Amino acid sequence: VNILCTYPLLRRFEALLRGRLGDGFSLAWLEPRDLDDGARSFPGCDVVISPRFPASWAPRFPGLRLLHAVGAGIDKIDLAALPAGVRVC
Repeated sequence: VNILCTYPLLRRFEALLRGRLGDGFSLAWLEPRDLDDGARSFPGCDVVISPRFPASWAPRFPGLRLLHAVGAGIDKIDLAALPAGVRVC
């Protein structure tokens, strides 16, 4: 399972997250502004951990299965733009 986190405040828990995830999981970090430029695609990404998910990100995550919305509410998540079948929690 490939996980991409765009929430910098979770970085301080990286060691804990990696320890809990164990084998079979990969965890990568990226600043949200690095996704806004539109240059990168993440076809193997299964999970995104982020406080936002604008429509412009959706084409870059064709294999997305789960969006973990960090924070209170999902007002910065474009639900209509998510690929079919993606769960949001």
